[in-house]
Amino acid sequence: MLAAQVRDATAVALDPGPRALGDMDAVVIAMGGRWATSAATSVVLAERAVVVDLSMPPALDPAVRLALGARGLDIDGIRGDDLGSAVERRYRDRLEVLAAATIDRYLEAVAERRRSHADLLAARIERQRTDALAAYLGERPELDPATRAELDRLTRDLSARFFREPLARLAADPDGRRRRALDELFGW
Repeated sequence: MLAAQVRDATAVALDPGPRALGDMDAVVIAMGGRWATSAATSVVLAERAVVVDLSMPPALDPAVRLALGARGLDIDGIRGDDLGSAVERRYRDRLEVLAAATIDRYLEAVAERRRSHADLLAARIERQRTDALAAYLGERPELDPATRAELDRLTRDLSARFFREPLARLAADPDGRRRRALDELFGW
């Protein structure tokens, strides 16, 4: 979750309520539909916070968006230069960072869903190979760079040989049985 990765950010319930909003200076939302909040939440939101709505179409209620005025930014207006004070610029700068991180995470998730199970397994194999090699080399600081490079090449070649056929068979999975077996084995 993005909030866990951003310093001083907190994930809250979809309708956090007026009490939780009272402690917030900014709210970033990115949703696939309308953001349904209680009337009390909407009032506090409109009075206090800077809101960045990254949703397309906007998830924020039009009445709340109108009440926010310049404190309400949507995906099209986030780059606008109409925020003048230092405080507003500071919020805008932080919100731009949050918006970029949110968009990056979303695009990563979309790309991950599109990857085949063969690609996912190949990536897992490569991560395990590089982790094991790094641990091995970490215990042997005396090895020169040429030897380290040769060990990297050797483990890469061995990994490719061992897994080439299974990965090719997984990629050609006409009825989905192999994918389901991976789901079962690895919990994907």
